Amino acid sequence: MAKSKDIKFQRLFPILLKAEFLEYAYNKIVGNKGSKTAGVDGNTKFDLEDPLIRREVFQQIINELAIQSYTPLPVKRTEIPKKNSKKKRPLGIPTFKDRIVQSAIKLILEAIYEPIFLENSHGFRPKRSCQTAIHNIICRKFDWVIEGDIKGCFDNIGHSKLIKLLRNRIADEKFINIINKFLKSGYQMGYGTDGKYPIYFTDKGTPQGGIISPILANIYLHEFDKFMENFLCNMERAKQSKEYIFYSNKIQRIQKAINNNKTPYKITEAPLEEDKEFNFPVNSKEEAAIRIEEIKQARKLEEYQGLRYKKLSNIITSIKKHLKDNKPFPMQPRLSRSKGQVVFLQSKEEMINRLKQYKKLRAKVSLYDKEDYFSNKSIGYVRYADDFVILLGNCSKRETNELKRIITEWFNSELSLSLSKEKTLVTHSTKGFRFLGYDIIQRTKHDGIGYKDDFAKVYVPREKCKLLEEKIDELLRVHYDYPLFDLIIRLNRIINGWSNYYKICNNWSFISNTLDHRLHWIIMHWLGRKHKCKISEVYDKYVVNDFIVYGTKKQRIVDNVGERTVALRKFFDYKFTSTKDMNDKIKGLNDDSSLFNTALDLLHIRTEIAKIQKGYSPSEFYRVAEKDGYCCSRCGRDDTNLVVHHNRLVKRHSKKDSRAIAQATQAISKILVCETCHDELHPNTKTINQ
Repeated sequence: MAKSKDIKFQRLFPILLKAEFLEYAYNKIVGNKGSKTAGVDGNTKFDLEDPLIRREVFQQIINELAIQSYTPLPVKRTEIPKKNSKKKRPLGIPTFKDRIVQSAIKLILEAIYEPIFLENSHGFRPKRSCQTAIHNIICRKFDWVIEGDIKGCFDNIGHSKLIKLLRNRIADEKFINIINKFLKSGYQMGYGTDGKYPIYFTDKGTPQGGIISPILANIYLHEFDKFMENFLCNMERAKQSKEYIFYSNKIQRIQKAINNNKTPYKITEAPLEEDKEFNFPVNSKEEAAIRIEEIKQARKLEEYQGLRYKKLSNIITSIKKHLKDNKPFPMQPRLSRSKGQVVFLQSKEEMINRLKQYKKLRAKVSLYDKEDYFSNKSIGYVRYADDFVILLGNCSKRETNELKRIITEWFNSELSLSLSKEKTLVTHSTKGFRFLGYDIIQRTKHDGIGYKDDFAKVYVPREKCKLLEEKIDELLRVHYDYPLFDLIIRLNRIINGWSNYYKICNNWSFISNTLDHRLHWIIMHWLGRKHKCKISEVYDKYVVNDFIVYGTKKQRIVDNVGERTVALRKFFDYKFTSTKDMNDKIKGLNDDSSLFNTALDLLHIRTEIAKIQKGYSPSEFYRVAEKDGYCCSRCGRDDTNLVVHHNRLVKRHSKKDSRAIAQATQAISKILVCETCHDELHPNTKTINQ
């Protein structure tokens, strides 16, 4: 395996000249949401729906690549708002033709670099996700955290450094030259390649939005992953302290005796602690004589032949033996432990009381041996794209700040990147930190040395709940005149995505119940205002108490259009899933799909969402379908996909949002037709497949 990691790959460029490979690359991206967005040439995936046209485009790409005349067009740059911020970040949109070539390059690069990428990297990789990154964090023991954020990572990647790194693994200059052309292609702020809009050329950075940008960023930051491997170390199991072991053994034996009704029961009391008053080094014969007299005076105050009396006598004997053997000074008196006093527990009540006493004493001592514990350090590292965290266990804050300084200097010198001062923080684990939209914190009981619970906790941030509530409120406000059928489909889409992301959190049960309660009553009042009726009347019409979910009858808000019924999902439908189960599922280690399926049909939701994106409501579709008998009104076919045809032109592109589109279509008469008939009715437009 080590030899395979050092191989340099040759003859990669001829792979791009195969039409079958371009077809495979095309199929990888044609289903993406962004494939409907045009680049500077104005073309989208709909322009390549015809197989003949698609083959011609593939052949054109192959011919241009073969004579090395292929030149990527500049990306269309637009600005999108950042989350929770008024600032915006640039997003580059390549032409669809360039996306096909980028998809092919990405497939080749993944095959080359996935075997050497490290387990610490989770962003934009197959069988990796935010959940796998979180799992690698919480299973570690850590006290301090370095929250790392690379300032403008995608915009500041050095082209020359990146090409040099690619040459370490790839020995095909033609293939590298194509990647370099994409890096240098530049961008335009708008449409047009005729010079109307200026082209801004780039000498650094990879375009955000480009298909190959994530894999190139991972190749670039793989150097940091390798650098961090020099610091990583796992903590071995620390030795338990003698006091903790002593009390645990006593508790176990007494509990066993109680279970077996063994009375009376003989035990040995806990021995006295080592006397720190006489734990001193003796440096000379004169000092030894002085120490012996001091201990004799202290011994007179103790009970004759008592435990402490015997302990002090042992110290005197140890010093006298050292003098008698003429051993060199300094010396350390041997502080031997005396055996505890033997006690007989006469009844079960006495045994229970002594058991409680030992449990209290055990709770006050450290679980681990202090010297062994602090000599055993742990350093972990997890990266997702340009965000990373470094987890340090049994390290001081000074050591953590020193490591932060080292990695900051390394980024500047090796990758010409800088860490954001505002976002790169040193945080204690008990205060918690936010990573990938999750709050991670140590909420375990501290025993003076270490944590008695090995796992950190993951929580849903309050800000995320608030943003979700605002999104739902805005949806209800904007779509106040929508049918409930359409609203439920839109809400189900939000609930499904949000729940699948946050169901690994430890507070998911509380959060899901709270959100369900709020959503239920918001919709109840929304329907009451909409229909100008009492809540009790809304219940009678829209709430079904015996709706079957997971094989049991539950209360649901439902709406019907003809024979179609849609039910509002609940956040609680998505049961808590541990990060380990999620990690195993994503990596293909767990084939039990029942953990992630819900009773409500996901395929049905996707179908309804596709109908929404066509510019009319699902409720309108089913009303027309009920009237036309679920068959084409022109040819009578019922074995194909059906679409709604408006008998009068609807200018959807002039509308601002989906609500305005729906309003424009409500008053227009409609019929149900198959896609073939719809193409005949609209010969100059493309039919969107469901």
